[in-house]
Amino acid sequence: MNKGNDLIIWFDDEQCRDIARVGGKNASLGELTSRLRKDGIAIPDGFASNTSMYQDFVEHNSLAGLIHSSMEALKTRQLSLAQAGTTTREAF
Repeated sequence: MNKGNDLIIWFDDEQCRDIARVGGKNASLGELTSRLRKDGIAIPDGFASNTSMYQDFVEHNSLAGLIHSSMEALKTRQLSLAQAGTTTREAF
């Protein structure tokens, strides 16, 4: 199913298996959706956002520095995983 939008890729679209385009988790969901539907299992439609859309969002909202700082603080144990996750999610 192609809805004509390059920023989103539907799970049943062949392109959704391209890790560079949609990321590993979404590529896995695309593969799973395809296999289960072939076996006759009803799966609701779903989609992945293109990784370039994510990168554009991060750049437009100046989030790269915050993400990097959170990950560095996590590595040096200045933040817990929960704290780093909360900081990053709130920024988004």
